[in-house]
Amino acid sequence: MMNSTSSRRRTAAAHPVAGWALRAAVIAGIMLSLAISFMASPGAASASTCPSIIIGNRSTGAVYLDYGWQKHHVTNPATFDALGLRWECVRWNDLRIYVYPTGANVPSVGVGSLIRNPSDGRVYVLNRGLHWVPNTTTFSALNFQWSAVLNLDSRAFAAFTTGASVPSASNNGFAYDPSTGAIYVIYYGLHHIPDPTSFNALCFDWSAALSVRWDPLVVRAVPTGSALPHLDHGYLIRNQDDGATYVVNCGLRHIPDATTFSAYGWAWSSVRSYAWWMINSMRRGSAIVSTTKPSSSRFSYGWCTWYVAERRAVPWSGGASKWWDNSAGAGFARGSVPMPGAVAVFIDPGDGRYGIPGTAENGHVAYVVWSDPSTGRFRVAEKFGPTYAASERDLQIGTPGTAGLVGFIYWQYR
Repeated sequence: MMNSTSSRRRTAAAHPVAGWALRAAVIAGIMLSLAISFMASPGAASASTCPSIIIGNRSTGAVYLDYGWQKHHVTNPATFDALGLRWECVRWNDLRIYVYPTGANVPSVGVGSLIRNPSDGRVYVLNRGLHWVPNTTTFSALNFQWSAVLNLDSRAFAAFTTGASVPSASNNGFAYDPSTGAIYVIYYGLHHIPDPTSFNALCFDWSAALSVRWDPLVVRAVPTGSALPHLDHGYLIRNQDDGATYVVNCGLRHIPDATTFSAYGWAWSSVRSYAWWMINSMRRGSAIVSTTKPSSSRFSYGWCTWYVAERRAVPWSGGASKWWDNSAGAGFARGSVPMPGAVAVFIDPGDGRYGIPGTAENGHVAYVVWSDPSTGRFRVAEKFGPTYAASERDLQIGTPGTAGLVGFIYWQYR
């Protein structure tokens, strides 16, 4: 008579299929048990808030993306962060870590890297997620390079965070970062406008600039070139590549030739040189009309009118009190901002300081040699009569010294 052990062995031997089924059931039970314990581990995330393809090996700290029945290693934290992957979404010790073979690594990227999704051709710039670059004009204006664009497997994109798109942009447009208040002009990259004085001197449009609000992550992802220099009305600047020279006055005003430059008494030593791209990022105004300096002999020798006509082009005539109106009739621009090369026009404020005894003349003119328009300070060179030597004095708009100041005569624009 057989014992019970021999009976069980014979039964198993007589039914080999049943034996394998038993083993499979045992393995399945073990795997289910492991899966339940892994899903309950810290770091496991809800499928409703996280993509399911980010998996990790807790013992090594390695993180992978699961696509194409393979696991693809994310090789460094910079890549993980740039793609907008989230640590709370990593499924640590997921069974796929042990079952799937290892495929190609996820390409190393960082803030500002460019990637393309082959399935739709869209290009993104990276900074804690994907920021879509909407068109080729924007791509070019921001100085992105097509050779730098990486093609990633389209199946990997399910793991990435999608952030704000890059606003459509073109050269000479604006970008405003509301988190810092910084305003940039766009010209093959972003160029910071350093202060309101420079912004106003170039006559940029505040409403246009502030209306183009960029996500701060996008601002930090886009190539940033050199900041614009500090500028103010009356600054003289030159394009160091082609030699073109400009005076800043509500934008850049081209000075057409050296004769015109000399005719207004400007000094070449005052000219600042900048690269072509920086010049081209600045707003342009109407160019200055080419001119020569007429003779000063039309004015009485030694008086203020004669002295200013010695310093710069004065194609009109008349006494000092007539210059404000006569210059406008000759087509010259006028304004309230002091600039080197301009004419300061005064009318006697009633205390006799500019009157000439025995005449009806009650005006005075002077040549501006230096200015700080943002503070209203300026320096004039002047002469009060044949018996007086030419002299200079510092003035400030709004103080007693500028009582009777009518304004400033500039130059003739096209």
